[in-house]
Amino acid sequence: MKRNRILSWLGFSLVLSLLFSESFLAAVSLRKRDDSLQLPDRPALAIKHKPQRTAQDFLMAETKETSEHSFFQTAAFIGDSITQGLTLLEAFDTRPIMANLGLTLAKAKNNLEDWKSDRVETIFILLGINDMTYYDMDIETYITRYDDLLSALRERFPTAVLVVQSILPVASTYNHPKINNEIITTFNAALKEYCLQHEVLFAEICQPFCLEDGSLNPNFSPDGLHLFYQFYGAWLAQLEYIVEYS
Repeated sequence: MKRNRILSWLGFSLVLSLLFSESFLAAVSLRKRDDSLQLPDRPALAIKHKPQRTAQDFLMAETKETSEHSFFQTAAFIGDSITQGLTLLEAFDTRPIMANLGLTLAKAKNNLEDWKSDRVETIFILLGINDMTYYDMDIETYITRYDDLLSALRERFPTAVLVVQSILPVASTYNHPKINNEIITTFNAALKEYCLQHEVLFAEICQPFCLEDGSLNPNFSPDGLHLFYQFYGAWLAQLEYIVEYS
């Protein structure tokens, strides 16, 4: 009799165990299916890969071909005689370019009213050498003048990306009483800090054109200050790369 009760109890326990296991597994399976049904349909995240570029890569860029990139069809430029060289490019015939020998920050701001420009998405600014030369300008005044120009540009082109370029260094052979690389480096550091604080894109453009000591490679310049025309492609390629991957 006792043996029969033990066998009955074992059989009952086995049935309960099987029922519990099946119910538990079914519940878990159902819960998993329910959870999966509740997950939102999320698109895969698009990760923008930033390709590495060396100075040599930029120097390989051909000037005419680079100027014809679609990126520059909605670009505008403000600068001095270095930027003025862009007007020689056929692809830039219809692009808004405010550039001439001796252009300063204050003059650029005053010229904005007469500047004919349309379809502008990106504005590149390269100014500073003339402010140092003609006005013996201190850093505080320089940054204030830059801020005035950028504020005026934001008012006129509220959706455009403003890109402030570093002042190009000069060659060690360049001789001017008010211009040297020590001053340029100091001004560039202050300008970079301003851009960081005001969320303006700062483009350091000297790498392909400079020697290890930071001076302009005289092989890339006719006078120690400007660039040879054939190296404008390297300059433009840098600008496109910086904007595209910043």
